[in-house]
Amino acid sequence: MSIRFPNQVKICLFLMLGMLALVLVACDSPRQRPFGTLKLGALTSLTEAEQFFPEIGILLRRDKDGFSAMSTHCTFDLIPLRLEGEGANKTWVSPSSASRYAYDGTVLSGPARSPLPYFSLFLTPWVAGDEPDTLFVKVGIPVLKDWRFAIPISK
Repeated sequence: MSIRFPNQVKICLFLMLGMLALVLVACDSPRQRPFGTLKLGALTSLTEAEQFFPEIGILLRRDKDGFSAMSTHCTFDLIPLRLEGEGANKTWVSPSSASRYAYDGTVLSGPARSPLPYFSLFLTPWVAGDEPDTLFVKVGIPVLKDWRFAIPISK
């Protein structure tokens, strides 16, 4: 005895399987922040080795080679990450998915599989309403982790 399904049931099952496949693919690929430009501030105010901008989810680092900007939004669910620990034991944690990242953005545990992206930076000589030499981050197109926006560091 075989079971015969009406065409509507077959179509519904087919659509449900297709939607399940899309969900599985979406959960396996990293989520990306929307494209945009975010203002970090005047170069003269960005003097620390590290500055965290929680309101825009960016960690700005400055070293002898220049500036780098790392996203602090989870690559699994785009939730802003929480910084835990101190000193060499600092980690980024998603309060939603419990994904954990090393302080440099490397994935320590999932469900996230992709590291935190780094984004390029640019400087404006002057924009109406802003101070001269204002630093901006271009969100959405990742750059290599060791990419730097080179600016001479005064000693």
